[in-house]
Amino acid sequence: MGIESFRKDLQNGMSIEDGLKKHGLTLREVLRMPKRSFVKPSQKGSITKTRKSGHYHIQKQLNSKLLNGGSYATRHEAELVRDKLYEHNWDVDCLPAILEELGIKRILQTDRKIGENTYIYNSTRGKTFYVAKSGTKFGTYSSIKDARTIRDELIACDWDKRQLETIKKKHNILNSQGK
Repeated sequence: MGIESFRKDLQNGMSIEDGLKKHGLTLREVLRMPKRSFVKPSQKGSITKTRKSGHYHIQKQLNSKLLNGGSYATRHEAELVRDKLYEHNWDVDCLPAILEELGIKRILQTDRKIGENTYIYNSTRGKTFYVAKSGTKFGTYSSIKDARTIRDELIACDWDKRQLETIKKKHNILNSQGK
């Protein structure tokens, strides 16, 4: 039992007081440890409870990019998923495998009620419509029907922009520019 095992226990969520007792260390020894050895709670990601739905949402700020870990029914589920994402260096592409391993169901945005024209906007000329969320634009379309179809499909795939071309081909939809 030494400083290395103490570090691992801190990374796994043990309190400093419990770690000091378990490993027989003094506070002076701990304070002499390099600061990089401590895991700050913010490094794991934050869990917030949404007021409107009561779900627990996971997110983490990394290199000026906000990573979304999804929403979950209970705080315990959210903590389990957050900790697994932390173990995988917040690679959100691993999220489906993590959820399957843990047997946890993510609450998708499709489970929430949205308005008829939510995320759909008129272009400046009023003849076309574009789909956007959180400052990201997902194309301009010649009809409101096409814009709604694209929006609904994007919600179903959790706004994965990489799926946009596949969605357009599936529904035979072109941008207003003919792309």
